Amino acid sequence: MLRSQQAFWQDLPELLKDERNHGKWVAHHGGERVAFRRSDVEAYQECFRRGLKRGEFYVGRLEADPDGVPPWGTLEADWSLFEVTEGTPPSPA
Repeated sequence: MLRSQQAFWQDLPELLKDERNHGKWVAHHGGERVAFRRSDVEAYQECFRRGLKRGEFYVGRLEADPDGVPPWGTLEADWSLFEVTEGTPPSPA
């Protein structure tokens, strides 16, 4: 799954250059793009048609992430006390 997510995020900047792609859905299995569809349902169906099972592929929507944090990245809410540096605001409890 991680490899599939990384492939999606690697392809994302190039795919977003064409505005016609915005809002479409892309599925990756490992490093391979296996589906490029108008809906997430269509992307999932293509993966299942190819015999892939849940957890073996990643489906993501083509849109710019305002935070730029990939799905496997660290979010502030996930930080432990050991990762917080001086001046970092505490996360809400």
